[in-house]
Amino acid sequence: MSRYARRMAHLSARIFGEYTREKTYTATRIINEFKSMPKYKDPEIINYYPKHPEASLLLVRLREHGLFRDYHADFKEEFAAQRAARGKGRMKPDLTTKE
Repeated sequence: MSRYARRMAHLSARIFGEYTREKTYTATRIINEFKSMPKYKDPEIINYYPKHPEASLLLVRLREHGLFRDYHADFKEEFAAQRAARGKGRMKPDLTTKE
């Protein structure tokens, strides 16, 4: 590149607000970092995790309709039913008796 072409490229870069010096790898990385969208505004970063509450509620509704099998919930219900059959369930206060 001739001296004239180099000076014109430098002048053009200054006019249009671009980086004027020779770019090293570190400088290029920093320039690209500042050009990009901030991470706190990036929808890819903000919405990274799936919507767990909505998904779990959907699975509960599907289980109620018999379209999904949740083995852990089945185990908990069966265990509670066995405890109740043995008389080991939670004690509920008897509100009918008056002393």
